[in-house]
Amino acid sequence: MLYAAIANKLDVWLWIGYGFVSLEAIILLTFRFVCPLTLIARKYSNSTKENFAIYFPNWLSKYTFSIYTTIYLYDRSYHHHLSTSKSTNIGKYHVD
Repeated sequence: MLYAAIANKLDVWLWIGYGFVSLEAIILLTFRFVCPLTLIARKYSNSTKENFAIYFPNWLSKYTFSIYTTIYLYDRSYHHHLSTSKSTNIGKYHVD
């Protein structure tokens, strides 16, 4: 989605991506910011580490939510900037 916003490829696939991210946000809000798959996986593991269900280092897995939220918000703000801009790109030319 970030690539689509930066490359100005604002098409239906971008909106489908935003829909999936919104659905994920609703699910995370419902489960108090814990992935429901993590809750299921905890039943089958004795590990209490942050990274037991993903392949990130433990120091990084603590901050994945913050990192991805920051990237998503940057993407949305950049997309909003593009959609409200008065100028238009036509092929190689920039028209004001």
